[in-house]
Amino acid sequence: MIAGLIALGWYGYLQWREGQVRLTFVGVAGGVPALELTAFPDRLTFTSPSPPPPFGELSLAAAVAGGDGKAMAHATLDGDLVPGRAVVRYRGEGVGAGIVFVELGKEFEPIQLTAPRTIRGRVVEPVGFWEFGWRCAGVRPVPAAEIIAMAGGEHGIEIGSTTADDEGRFELTGIAADVHPLSLRVRVLGFELQHVEAVPLTADDVDGSLDDPVLLAVQRTELLRGRVETPPGLDPSDLWVLARGLPGVQAQPERDGSFELDHLPPGVSPRLLVHGLGDFFGCPEITASRGTAALFRVVPAGVVRGRVVDRETSEPLAGALVFPGDAVAVRSDADGYFELVHVMPGAVEITAQYKQRLKRRRHYMRFGRVRVDVVGGEASEGVVIEVD
Repeated sequence: MIAGLIALGWYGYLQWREGQVRLTFVGVAGGVPALELTAFPDRLTFTSPSPPPPFGELSLAAAVAGGDGKAMAHATLDGDLVPGRAVVRYRGEGVGAGIVFVELGKEFEPIQLTAPRTIRGRVVEPVGFWEFGWRCAGVRPVPAAEIIAMAGGEHGIEIGSTTADDEGRFELTGIAADVHPLSLRVRVLGFELQHVEAVPLTADDVDGSLDDPVLLAVQRTELLRGRVETPPGLDPSDLWVLARGLPGVQAQPERDGSFELDHLPPGVSPRLLVHGLGDFFGCPEITASRGTAALFRVVPAGVVRGRVVDRETSEPLAGALVFPGDAVAVRSDADGYFELVHVMPGAVEITAQYKQRLKRRRHYMRFGRVRVDVVGGEASEGVVIEVD
């Protein structure tokens, strides 16, 4: 009886632990300041806004050093803040802001807080002239440019920002010294959006700053205007227009559906998409043309749910890529199940692509296809894709 209760209690404890993640922060100069923790999606894609909307926030109270001179603060995050996996940004007064990748049920090493890093530089516009090709004759300052520190690269998480002065000079501080990769995003009205990778600190950079200023060059560009037409009941201002492959180049339409997309690289005709649609709405991507208004038409779409199996054995195939036409692919889960959303109505061919692993690290691709009649606003259930 007692052994059974102990086993039951232990099982309950393991289940509780699997639904949480515990972070420990080690302070500097005898204390840990009050910290703001913000959880973001861990899978950042070129088909979602950048930076991504957060899952939620948690405030962690300050902690003072104990008798041993050490200061630690603990934070417990549950499934409401971390739905499986996430990126958690931490920042507080007097310490560098950084990120940590977390997963429910996993243990993590203590996070050593550091003094903030400082990056100095200047934002300029190259001045060119024509002499058997364009040549640079110098630069002019770009005032009021916004410089954003993106942890994890150009499609990462914002951990700090500042604004350039009238001479284009800036000083960006408040960044954890060990953040790498770190991208500097430069955003100013009427200019392309620029990303420059920040140089990592070395052991010689004891004060957390770089002696050599960063020179950030941007080029002028033109606005791309357009409109998003939506069915009744769908507010266009809740959506995003994104330029595929250009993180941060995005716009939210007005309530009438009109939008202005700034910061595009000069001379580029980007692939545009609409983000934020519910599962039962769809909108094809378009290629924008300069001088022509971009037009999106959102329509009721369908959802396709099914399973990927081996044609000979009928066994489920986990990790297969499943996609309708040239749309975004999803992976089948451990039991072979998949769900496709935003599928445009009509007769749609659904493809499954499975990588078969062989001995000696060799592999080959296997495919399966099925045609589904998708109806807008409805779900197609029980679709089976047999892979040859």
